[in-house]
Amino acid sequence: MNYSDFAGLSVDKIFADQISQSRILTINTLSTTLFLNDRRGKFISSPLPFEAQYGPVFAIVSADFDKDGVNDLLVAGNLYGVAPFEGRYDALMPTILRGALKMKTERFLMYETLNIQGEIRHMRKITLANNMTAIILAINNQPLRFLSTGPQKKIRK
Repeated sequence: MNYSDFAGLSVDKIFADQISQSRILTINTLSTTLFLNDRRGKFISSPLPFEAQYGPVFAIVSADFDKDGVNDLLVAGNLYGVAPFEGRYDALMPTILRGALKMKTERFLMYETLNIQGEIRHMRKITLANNMTAIILAINNQPLRFLSTGPQKKIRK
């Protein structure tokens, strides 16, 4: 089986026998979206703001970055391994969305970007021995990065 065997063929021709048995799925949004549990058995969806849609999001962590007693969200991602004609998805710097977990359906009002380049694949919040909170960032082909968020504070519900 080679690429040349399929070049220029339609999906119908390639999968002729399987198409009739396929299930059709519909996608309604491609936005990275936050779902908050309303504690009554339903989830409230809120698409993240435009600033968090610059590239694919692969990691999200919540912490009180601005020390106001309300958890914020840090979103990060990017994707370099794409075909050359598409261009890599590298416009999303890690972005802090302030007050994200206080909101119900209102939009995020404030955000801040961090000058960290790369394909961020995972983030984890940890508490250090001195009661400081830090975020560990796992970035493809780079050493782990640590961000300090300062002393831990009790989060308002």
